[in-house]
Amino acid sequence: MSGFLYYLPGAGSANAALLAGVGLESLFSVSDLTQVPVTHGPEDNGSGVVLAMADTDQPGFYPDRQEWQKCAGGKYWLGWARDSLPGPEDLQRGEVRDSYRFTLSDGAEWLCPVARALPSYWGFDDDDNRVRKLRPEFRELSERADAAWHNWNAEEGHFDPEWIAGLEAAELCVSALALNYRVGAREMAALGMPSAEDAIIILAGLLDIPNGGTDESKKNE
Repeated sequence: MSGFLYYLPGAGSANAALLAGVGLESLFSVSDLTQVPVTHGPEDNGSGVVLAMADTDQPGFYPDRQEWQKCAGGKYWLGWARDSLPGPEDLQRGEVRDSYRFTLSDGAEWLCPVARALPSYWGFDDDDNRVRKLRPEFRELSERADAAWHNWNAEEGHFDPEWIAGLEAAELCVSALALNYRVGAREMAALGMPSAEDAIIILAGLLDIPNGGTDESKKNE
């Protein structure tokens, strides 16, 4: 199985505090990982540890057949096999949310979540009425999805062209896909995604407008 690799210079092993310190805690927990101590890394910068999901093929440091990119000012390096970039099946989390299945610019099918279907519970409002409330960990994404609504032209059936090609839309796409996949901005950039065309598809799905960007969609519930 293909997957991303993470080199942590100067570390003998990784624990939860170290993952949080370099910004990787949202991608996996220590129990998910294979850890391979190495004597040198991408810049010949001394010993460290290479992390990979437990089922990733050939975890370790093999510079003749891997690509590596410095991240977070050198706190860690992101790597992948030169002849085998990870795909959605390699990166999918154990639990996926109510999603549309869309083919994106890499030619693979991705599960793109729907904001209105994010997990919620029965709580109370300020007037003591029972109301549905999003679980706290999903509120930020739901609030950010409002920006997509504000840039959706319902009459003409498309997003504002300048907004959908911009950084805000791209970052919202990454946050949406991160619900179902072990990805962040670095991982998606390594895959050459999301394109503006991807953003149209992903964010139309997030708003539950499956034909807003494509005529081909399948609901995954």
